[in-house]
Amino acid sequence: MQISGVVHTEAVPALHDRASEAPDVAELRARLDDVGVTLAATHPGSREPSLAPFFTVDIPDDAELLGRVLEILHESSVVEAAYVKPADEPP
Repeated sequence: MQISGVVHTEAVPALHDRASEAPDVAELRARLDDVGVTLAATHPGSREPSLAPFFTVDIPDDAELLGRVLEILHESSVVEAAYVKPADEPP
């Protein structure tokens, strides 16, 4: 399973550069680390500012963990929106 999300524009530089994290970004990373998942850029290395706020979290097939991760993301002041990405299907 995968969660897709968007972070607030102000948090983008800190999320892309682990060396200079703001406290709210560090807290989000720590909470996700505690449950064993990581936030990853959907378009790593992209120079397009409109793509930079998009992130994903890969989750094993575990409904309890999925609920916990969504709760963490929704409680974070860094995250603007997060949702479970539907499974890919052929047209």
